[in-house]
Amino acid sequence: MTSTLCQFGQFCISKDCPFQHSYSFKLEDYQPPKQPRMTIDLPCYLAEWKYLERAILNIKTIEDLQKYMASIFTNEKDKREKKICIKTFPSFKNLNEKEKNIVQNELIPLCKEMIINHQNILLPPPVILYKEGKVMFTRKQSLCVISCLLFGLYSIKLRKDERKFNGYSQFPFFLFCEDSVSITMTQCIIHYFHLIFKEVSNDKFMNEIIEIERHSSQLSLKELLNSNKKIIPGDVDNIHGIMEINETENLKADFANKYIGGGVLHGGCVQEEIMFMECPEMFVSMITNPVMDDQTTILFKNIIRYVKLEGYGRRIKFSKEFEQLISNNIVALDALVAYVNPSEQYNERQTIRELNKIFSGVKCLSEEDHLIPFISGKWGCGVFGGDWRYKYLLQTIICSFVERPFIFTSFHDNEAQSEIEQFKTKIENDNPSIHDFILWLTSFCSNHENLPYLLTSPTIPTASHPFKPQEENNNKCTIV
Repeated sequence: MTSTLCQFGQFCISKDCPFQHSYSFKLEDYQPPKQPRMTIDLPCYLAEWKYLERAILNIKTIEDLQKYMASIFTNEKDKREKKICIKTFPSFKNLNEKEKNIVQNELIPLCKEMIINHQNILLPPPVILYKEGKVMFTRKQSLCVISCLLFGLYSIKLRKDERKFNGYSQFPFFLFCEDSVSITMTQCIIHYFHLIFKEVSNDKFMNEIIEIERHSSQLSLKELLNSNKKIIPGDVDNIHGIMEINETENLKADFANKYIGGGVLHGGCVQEEIMFMECPEMFVSMITNPVMDDQTTILFKNIIRYVKLEGYGRRIKFSKEFEQLISNNIVALDALVAYVNPSEQYNERQTIRELNKIFSGVKCLSEEDHLIPFISGKWGCGVFGGDWRYKYLLQTIICSFVERPFIFTSFHDNEAQSEIEQFKTKIENDNPSIHDFILWLTSFCSNHENLPYLLTSPTIPTASHPFKPQEENNNKCTIV
């Protein structure tokens, strides 16, 4: 009886492959180094590392990469039952010749170099941020992590929605899909590698530091409610998106999922996922940060936007590479989901939670950076179902409290722009105190019929016309 040759050939990564190989397949037993506590997994900690290393060294073409990926994503049971299929990469079909050449001549060689040398590049292993703290990566180290992710070598163990194949992460899912979002994501990764490839010999650039900080600032509700600081309404920008506003220095909002990165691993394509596609160095946070709690935000410092996307949701498409690489400060803050029961977002518990989250986000920079504007928008709205008027006011309250300038991007929503401008005109030069404004806001929102008029109501208080609660509404100011 003739043994069947392994379809994966020299790209087989299974220690106990039941098929025959045309070369000496078995390697000496490998004892992985002991993993330090509280650190990210490195590929060298895997028992199969020597098999993975050999397979990766043999990859030279896109076809080789396909066989390697198929070997990773075929579990041992299917191998024993001979249920093996070498999948192609449909997302490569629509790539132009330039992009295919980048994969062959730049992406594959660069990834191989990073992965084979990862033990030296990622030494000491980065820690996992289970509590407040920060991790720092050079751009070279970030490139190394992204290379390992792309080759399926990381299990994103910090996420409850992790999907595994043969013990590895399903990170490069987009290579096996042919929908437009997967094609777009493939293009983003390819063009990131193209830009990095041109800089890889530039030690100054590759040694630049990226910081990922985990913050949990606690808002003093008593201090906020008694504050006599003035409400300073946020400016509105109706033309640009958050990433398009290039202030000299800024703090840009990532409308995050509590699991950082959201659905970017599985085809998500709203604000956070788009930000990750445009700024691939943010992927590093997914292996260093567990789920965020109600006070937690994650700050990214010195993150570069390498590519530009156009559109939103399922209509996104790749636009261009950036010739000038500009760094950004980005803060990830997750909002509560409101679409299940929209009226609950105005209650005491949820309002306090959102105020705390915004406070943690805008306080994450040092005190001397308080003049850097916070650039946000319809945080927690869209698929989360939040009320954008209410979220605008909550962000305005906290930015006024910490004295940070606030820019709200309405992004071609003329109605939102008009209402915010009316609100600004109403209170400009006669700004109410935070204390007075919160009294009015909680009373006004107690009647849900008022909600469409949050920014245009004639009852909005000013310094010269403070809020005077009616007796029957005295108990409606729920967070006081």
